[in-house]
Amino acid sequence: MPLDSRTVSDLQASELACDGPLARDAQQLSVLLAGTARSVDDHLAAVPGLPVAPQRPVDPSEVREWLTSTYDFEHPQAAEDAVGDVLARLAQWTVHTTHPRYFGLFNPAPAAAGIVGELLAAGVNPQLAAWSHAPAAAEAEQHVLRFIASRLGLPASNLAGNVTTGGAEANLTAVLLALTRAFPAYATEGLRALPAQPVFYASAESHLAWVKIAHATGLGRDALRLVGVDDQLRLDVDRLDLLLAEDRAAGYLSFLVVGTAGTTGAGALDPLGPLADLAAQHELWFHADAAWAGAVALSDRLRPLLEGIERADSVTVDAHKWLSVPMGAGMLLTRHPDILAQTFRLSTAFMPSAVDDAADPYTTSLQMVQTIRRPENLPRARRRWPRRLRRTDRPRHRTRSRARPPAHRRRMGAGQPDPLARGLLHRPRRTHAQASSRIGMA
Repeated sequence: MPLDSRTVSDLQASELACDGPLARDAQQLSVLLAGTARSVDDHLAAVPGLPVAPQRPVDPSEVREWLTSTYDFEHPQAAEDAVGDVLARLAQWTVHTTHPRYFGLFNPAPAAAGIVGELLAAGVNPQLAAWSHAPAAAEAEQHVLRFIASRLGLPASNLAGNVTTGGAEANLTAVLLALTRAFPAYATEGLRALPAQPVFYASAESHLAWVKIAHATGLGRDALRLVGVDDQLRLDVDRLDLLLAEDRAAGYLSFLVVGTAGTTGAGALDPLGPLADLAAQHELWFHADAAWAGAVALSDRLRPLLEGIERADSVTVDAHKWLSVPMGAGMLLTRHPDILAQTFRLSTAFMPSAVDDAADPYTTSLQMVQTIRRPENLPRARRRWPRRLRRTDRPRHRTRSRARPPAHRRRMGAGQPDPLARGLLHRPRRTHAQASSRIGMA
């Protein structure tokens, strides 16, 4: 039978085999995986004897010289050699978050199950743009989200959410949900359809990704109101109440209140219950940014520290913090599945039809392209701490004083441009499948 008259299903595996540059040699892959596993295991065993951080300042030109002289994109190298070389350089030029003397708290050493989950997701490489393409991975994600939500006290019967690249993406999603609910015309006509400037509120000690979120959504940085804190670095609810009244009187459109559960600089817990009361009183969306401290909900003893979080309209939790999942994996949970669907609704001919009673990642998240993987095998370093904000970078809004600058701003000095200063979603890109598989195994 001529080849062009047969269907793909008629062809034998041998006829579909290809010896092209991307062809996979099963034996070679097995050897490479085994060798890489041994190298990583040896690296982790050696980390306790290494300095926690480079002992001298790293010159960017030194790193670039290594890259340009070794990887010029013209001369191929054996994968085994590249693995050893990259691992050695990462060990040389890295703050070792897996070190027993690393006390950064934000990045615990990843659990062994999390590392294995990373390998599973990379090997299977599921396509999560549509539920029908990866039912097991999509449902694994929702299974994990339902469990986390139940520990937070959110209603399992009326829950929606997704795994994100980290807290910044989850918080950005929360702002979009709040805007969509507060201003229905925003979804189609944008901010130009609103009669006045929308504003939202967060602690002066909160993660300043909120500044970039305000910029990225088109609200403008002045739309963020950083509210002063008390002597325990918690958002002062009385000051927030006064600021809400002032903004309403001035004609601003308040739409969102953020309570931080675990501030970036000190781990302070905002009074979530009183904030939920105030948000309800003013009919505002209440978001709990529990990227850091949300994991304490897994402890029956510590869960009361988050009292009030169960009343939030949406919650952010980062699995790559206290859940010891490899970077970067966050979660966005909301009690408003209708708002989530309304915010990301989309129908297009090139996507499969939605499956009844299933959450389709393409229409329930910020996923805008059919993302499959992040470039995790590229040798790149990423710092998590933001640079000190220059005076011109600070939002020109009214901060209710007595608040000190956020602790991370007090600590950081000038230096090389930081990844956070170059992009809103500063954590490594990672697919839903990779993140959810590691969350479930960790």
